[in-house]
Amino acid sequence: MVDYGTIRLATLSATDVNQLGTKDVSLSISCPSATKAAWTITDDRADTHPGASVISIANGDMTNSIVSDTTMSYGVGKTTEGVKIGAFSIYTDTANVTADGVKSDAISGAVDSPVWQKSSTGIIKNGNMEMFTVATKGTTEPVPYTLAIFPLKTSLAIQNTATLAITDDTDLDGQATITLKYL
Repeated sequence: MVDYGTIRLATLSATDVNQLGTKDVSLSISCPSATKAAWTITDDRADTHPGASVISIANGDMTNSIVSDTTMSYGVGKTTEGVKIGAFSIYTDTANVTADGVKSDAISGAVDSPVWQKSSTGIIKNGNMEMFTVATKGTTEPVPYTLAIFPLKTSLAIQNTATLAITDDTDLDGQATITLKYL
């Protein structure tokens, strides 16, 4: 769970998209015996994403790029009036991924027919399109592990207050499901 805490309306821009920074969380995958496994992520609030033409997320990946594509970002809910609040990106801190305590390369590939490649941005496409796993440094072949740790970062942006038109407390309700896949 990632908590952005209480965000005061008075601190938000009435005219610009509000960039609320990054938060850290860690995904640990533990297997009783060495196993090749990957993970996917799916936006559980996709219907609340304002859309790529509406919202862009600053520092949305490992290269500090702007992310707006709806396949790489996730909705965070609606106001009581039905206005889509904003979106967040989630990406892997690729420099700090470990498998069984050893620094490893984060690799990604398509779910249907993976051609593995080293991840340069840490972004994994949502909607069960792409999967992420680990490889020995300098290779792109998935390796079996008993414990893999993927340090994750989220970056959040919400619409301007004029668009949101909120006057009382409004909860952010972003949710994504991570699914483990055995290789």
